Amino acid sequence: MFMKKFLLLLLSIAIASSVFSQSASFTATMQKYVAQLDTATNAATIQDMANKFERVALAESKEWLPNYYAALCYVWISFMQKDVTKIDALVDKADALIETAMKINSNESEIFLLKGMSAAARIMVDPMSRGMQYGTLAGSYYDKAIGLNADNPRAYLLKAQSTAYTPEQFGGGPLKAEPMLITALEKFEKDQPSTSILPHWGKDQADKLAAWIADMKKDVTD
Repeated sequence: MFMKKFLLLLLSIAIASSVFSQSASFTATMQKYVAQLDTATNAATIQDMANKFERVALAESKEWLPNYYAALCYVWISFMQKDVTKIDALVDKADALIETAMKINSNESEIFLLKGMSAAARIMVDPMSRGMQYGTLAGSYYDKAIGLNADNPRAYLLKAQSTAYTPEQFGGGPLKAEPMLITALEKFEKDQPSTSILPHWGKDQADKLAAWIADMKKDVTD
């Protein structure tokens, strides 16, 4: 009886050690890849990162972050794409990864934010015919992201970007976007993810948008 309990204890320890080892390996890999993505500046490098995150996603089917980052890569590439005929295929790829992430974590603010970015990317294919449909859809996802996490700075940033580049006759423009951007910048100052592999991008984009709005306001007053 004692030996049986002892063997069960050893088995439990072995299983726990294996799980810890897998978790540590996952975290270390993600830390490495997220750090690389933080410095990626061109489509080719970002595509390489997408491939890496997809491989992690296949190996770690219960983790939402690899799918999230792979999808984020495809969305970013779509925004960098000069050939608009290639955008839908890139966003289709992103959407499939987003849906997989949602099955793992259905109430994550960052995933809904990514759904909004995906919808916004489709506008570029044909802004005149797609602007209203996908712009409204993107806005609803940004609002959902804020509803799930009111402290998510990226949600306010993307709402500000969307508003800033919407023509004034349709309710947009730099001045309309500025209050949302101010909120985003305030949220970024307080944004401290619990781990380095959680989403933390966007501060540089917010700073660039702030500089652009400041220039636009200066031009108006000059």
